Amino acid sequence: MAQQKASSDEVRSYADQLVKDHTNADQMVLATAQKTGAHLRSASTARSKTDQKLSSASGAQFDRMFLEQTSADHKKLMSELQQEREDASDDNIEALIDKIMPILQQHHELAQILLKKEQALAGPIQNHG
Repeated sequence: MAQQKASSDEVRSYADQLVKDHTNADQMVLATAQKTGAHLRSASTARSKTDQKLSSASGAQFDRMFLEQTSADHKKLMSELQQEREDASDDNIEALIDKIMPILQQHHELAQILLKKEQALAGPIQNHG
């Protein structure tokens, strides 16, 4: 969605990078699951509410909402994976998490940097009332 709706080239590039990196990560996860016989959980349906909010936004508002959501999602996922890493008893799963974690960290940090740029461009938010 961000590849079409983002108003900033930087946000669009970020979205492109997310798609590439997450596609590669998904392939690593599937390969590891096949190797270890692990069962994968399906993705949460909570995304639909977020997707509805994002689809109704446009321009700088979309960029800001997208970056905020992406940052929060990556932070949550890193926390969950850290817990999985501590609980894992399989070396393959530990190695997979060790490969994915830096990618998620980079995505989270880049979302924060872009968000700060967006906020700087937008200027202070006026509070009416």
